[in-house]
Amino acid sequence: MQLKDLNAKVQALQFKLLVSKAFDDNTILTFQNIQKGSDINDPSWVLDYNVFRGPLTANGGSVDEIYVLLYNLNQNNGLPEGDYDELLKVKYRIANLPALQDSIKSSMKISEALGSTYQGYPINITPSRDELVIIARNRVGLYGDVNADGCLDVLDIIMIVDHIIGRDSLDIHEFERADIAPWITGNPVPYPDGFVNVLDLAVLQEIILSGVYPDGTPINDCGYIPLPKLTGYSDGKVTFYISQDGITAYLNSKDDIVGVQIELGGVGDDPNNMIINTDLGQGYYSKADDLLKVLLYDRQGNKVFEAGENLLAEMPFNITSPEDIKIEKLILVDKNRQKIVEYEFEIILGNPPAIPVDYKLYQNYPNPFNPKTTIQYSIANEELVILKVYDLLGTEVAILVNEEKLPGKYEINWNASTEAGRLPSGVYFYRLQAGSFIVTKKMILLK
Repeated sequence: MQLKDLNAKVQALQFKLLVSKAFDDNTILTFQNIQKGSDINDPSWVLDYNVFRGPLTANGGSVDEIYVLLYNLNQNNGLPEGDYDELLKVKYRIANLPALQDSIKSSMKISEALGSTYQGYPINITPSRDELVIIARNRVGLYGDVNADGCLDVLDIIMIVDHIIGRDSLDIHEFERADIAPWITGNPVPYPDGFVNVLDLAVLQEIILSGVYPDGTPINDCGYIPLPKLTGYSDGKVTFYISQDGITAYLNSKDDIVGVQIELGGVGDDPNNMIINTDLGQGYYSKADDLLKVLLYDRQGNKVFEAGENLLAEMPFNITSPEDIKIEKLILVDKNRQKIVEYEFEIILGNPPAIPVDYKLYQNYPNPFNPKTTIQYSIANEELVILKVYDLLGTEVAILVNEEKLPGKYEINWNASTEAGRLPSGVYFYRLQAGSFIVTKKMILLK
C-alpha cells in the first residue's frame, strides 16, 4: 500500500480494509495480516489492527473487515510531505479454485480513510484508487483435464486414445477440454482446431511429462503419494528392481491395465536417450532435476496388460546410486478407465530374477480388426504348439502354428484377407493347444 502526494505532516492515520465485499466478488480471499513497509521501519511507528472475520466458506475464504490504525509515538514526528511507495504490506491467501473455474474475481477495498497531524487537525487522504481487483487464475484450467478431476495424468491420455480409435466418444465438455492443439510455445492458450486427434495427444503427453503448459504455467498433477504396502486385500502389486544397470518393473494385477504413469525421485543420472521396453505399447519419459517421469500406453489403443503377472517396463540406463531412488507417483488405469487405488508396491535393490514363462494365450490386437491382427502366446516347456482359427460353426479356417516350440513368448501376425474365399465379417475363435494346455479366445473381423 502506498501513500502518494502527501501535502501535510501526518502523525496518524486510520482506515478500514474490506475483503471480498464488492457486489460481484467471489469469496476466495482470506486476510492474513498487515505489516509496516520499509518507509516506516522506525520503531516509533506503531501499527495496530483488528480483524472482524466473516464465516469461513468451504474453500477457506471469508468476507472480512479489518480496522487499521498507524500512528507515531513521538510528538511532531510524523511523515513529512511527499510520496511513500511502501507504506504497508497486506498478506492474503487465495483459496483453491474448482478445477474447471478460472479468472474468478474478488477485491480489497479501502474505506473511511482519515489522517491527522500531531495537533489533531484532519488530513485528507482519500484514496485515488480505493479498490484492488484480484483475478484468481486456476493453476489447472480446463486445458487437457479431459475427465475434469482436477489432475492432468495418464487417465486423460487414455480417454483421448479411446476417442481417437472409436472405442468411446467424448461428450461435448470432455471434447472441449481435450481439444488443445495446436498450442504454440509461449502462448497463454491453445488455438483449438475443432478436432481431437493425435495432435492433441502429443501436446497433452508433453504437458504431463514436462509438468508445465506450453506457456510455462505449472500444471496441477495432484501430487500423489504412493500408498503404503498393504497387508490385506489389494487389486495389484508393482515390484521395482533397481540396480546400476537400470530399473525393471513387474506388475501383478487382478484387472486388465491400459495405462501407467510412474514418477521416480532421486534419479541423479541422465537416461541418455533411453529406450523403454514395455508390452503395453510405448514408453515415454522426461527427466528434470532428479525426477524421472514415465508414461506407458499404446497410442493405437490395442495393447493391454491382461490380469496376471506382466513385465511392466525395462528402463536400461546407468544408475550411480540405486539406493537413492524413490517412487514419487504411481498411477494404474484399468480397461474401464478407472484408477486402481488399492495396490501394493515394492522396491528391491538388485537385478530382477529370471521369471519363469507360463502358458498363456493373449487377446488379439487390434480387436475388432480388418483384415490384420496380432496374436501372442507363451509356453513354459518345449511342446508341439497348435494354433488354429475357427468360425462360429466350428469350421477350421486357418492354421497359424503347427510345430515344436521352445519355452518363451511368441507373436503371430494373421491377415484374414489371405484365407481362401476371403473371410466375411463376423465372430471367430482362435484356439491354442500346447501339451495339455488348451485355451480358446474370441475375436471379431469387421469390414
